[in-house]
Amino acid sequence: MKKFCLYEDCKIVLGYNRAMIYDFGRNEYYPIPISLAKIINKYNKKQSIDYVVNKYQKEYRKTIKEYFDFLFTKESIFQTETPELYLELSLEYDTYSIINTIILEYSVLIDLKKLESLINSLNVEEIELKISNISDLDIVLSKLNTSKLASIVLVIKYSKQLSKFFFLNLKHKYKKITQIIIYLAPFDKFYYLEEYKITKVSFIKTSLSFFDNLVRPSIFRVNINFFTEALKYNSYYHNKLFIDSSGYIIDSFTKRKRLKNLLEIKDYLRLDKINVLSFINKDNISICKDCEYRYMCVDPRIPKQNKEKKWYSENDCGYNPYIAKWKGQKGWLSTKQ
Repeated sequence: MKKFCLYEDCKIVLGYNRAMIYDFGRNEYYPIPISLAKIINKYNKKQSIDYVVNKYQKEYRKTIKEYFDFLFTKESIFQTETPELYLELSLEYDTYSIINTIILEYSVLIDLKKLESLINSLNVEEIELKISNISDLDIVLSKLNTSKLASIVLVIKYSKQLSKFFFLNLKHKYKKITQIIIYLAPFDKFYYLEEYKITKVSFIKTSLSFFDNLVRPSIFRVNINFFTEALKYNSYYHNKLFIDSSGYIIDSFTKRKRLKNLLEIKDYLRLDKINVLSFINKDNISICKDCEYRYMCVDPRIPKQNKEKKWYSENDCGYNPYIAKWKGQKGWLSTKQ
């Protein structure tokens, strides 16, 4: 008897109102009813689809069959007589880096040689590079491309020169680019480059800064590394280093400039405060803990503690998990209402 199996690179996250399937293989996600999520969690690798359908009363069977048809369409499940051969994906988060990600506002004041040395000495895996002048791109990327970095996320100010052809050429030249975000664009949208299916290009109308309190679904990140980090840590602040356009390191907890010389960073890392926000993950923050997006969300809001020592965010993120609606959608209500 063939049993149904959820593909190992698909994970279900329960929210208050609905659940979400994270598809790491395609860097995509889509919502499902909580009732379907419970069926999958209960019978995955244990029973056939016919068995599950027939477990329910007749009036529900058509709906449940449609649920499974939907999952097949999304290529989230398959059937096999040997489900025991298919191992679960490890959810252990592991990194060899002292600092996993550098978030940098580039200017000509940044010493690229020192930056490359810093990246290599700390085994930095990713840099999020905010750059306003596209004429600087080749200068910076040619240096970063030879470093130990595994991933480069570009954050670029909108220009009419930024076409799909431009991005394809850029990716062809600098293979380490994994995501491109264009801010101050005249529209909000995103797509994936055709020849590089996992390279996401996002356009957002607003500006971007280190701590701007805005949550943007267009830059959500669906991959196993981000997911496993978010299970344990605050994925925005854990193992992150913020460097402004003058070359100063910014303390994410106090938002104060702390250090000018990039080569002194190892002394700075000994300070306890750099890790204060790291362990406050979404499961510990009010409202966020009920959200199905919590392990893909790129959320720069700094968590606060109330009188009961419980964590919360002062500003509404724009999504209400209790009614599953974004701000601007019909029927949306703030979580404070």
